[in-house]
Amino acid sequence: MKQKEPGAYLDIFRAFENVKRTIDTTTTGKVNVTFPFAKFDSLCQKHLSESFDSALASSKYKGDIIRRGDKIRFEVDLMKSLFAPTIDGIISLVKSVLEKREARMTSLIMMVGGFSECRLIQAELRKQFPKHRIIVPEQADLAVLKGAVLFGQNPSAIKSRVIKTTYGVAMTAKFDPTKHDEKHKSFIAGVKKTRNLFDVIMKENSSVPVGTKITKSYSTTMEKQNEIKLSVYTTNNANPKYVDEKGCYLLGEIVMAIEDPSNEKRWFDIEFEFGKTEVSAVAMDKKSKQLCKATFNILK
Repeated sequence: MKQKEPGAYLDIFRAFENVKRTIDTTTTGKVNVTFPFAKFDSLCQKHLSESFDSALASSKYKGDIIRRGDKIRFEVDLMKSLFAPTIDGIISLVKSVLEKREARMTSLIMMVGGFSECRLIQAELRKQFPKHRIIVPEQADLAVLKGAVLFGQNPSAIKSRVIKTTYGVAMTAKFDPTKHDEKHKSFIAGVKKTRNLFDVIMKENSSVPVGTKITKSYSTTMEKQNEIKLSVYTTNNANPKYVDEKGCYLLGEIVMAIEDPSNEKRWFDIEFEFGKTEVSAVAMDKKSKQLCKATFNILK
């Protein structure tokens, strides 16, 4: 249906959107949901060789869902169960955030986004966090959009951000058998090296003021090298060691041009800036103090 009948597919989502705003913990009986019966029936005939009503009657939901014209009637407990996994996930996430040292003094929880208008999640939050004041603003579904517009008009309104993931670059260093895995060992110009080390730039959950800058130094590895490439990775792993670990993802690549390649080893400072809506980087020749042309190609 999503591929062949996108209009009908969206109709279903609109119907459930309406239900999630009206159903609450005190709702009893059955819940009516308007749905595109003709499209459903046609697809059942095509793919199941039976009508929608016949397919429903032979399913595990035959006692919980009834069709009446262009509406289907759900037993309220079944409808509530559809929301349970999402609500449980939200409660679990909020608990994990509030357990952090930085959030222990939190007394308010503000709910924004369309799902915030669902009375089921509102009731569960109030039940799970009785000591917190739960605030649901008017038009909670538009709150995020309004916030984005206000931020665009006044970027200084945001004083700091919490970094949601650890950032780092793939590094090559001299091989140390006491620290490094054999599988990452390689020979470069006859010297034992360790590839794919995760060199951390910024750790997740760090609270950084807007415009926070971190400077890292990198060097050329061969003569007449005309550019330096740095692969930037992100991860939610607590202590990443290698960029090819599970949970590490390639964010993009910084390519820095070296305008006057030479035989000597050259050092460059890369200045990473955090705290804004995106991460940016500036490169500078450490010896000449000249800015270098650099591009940050984001892959995701």
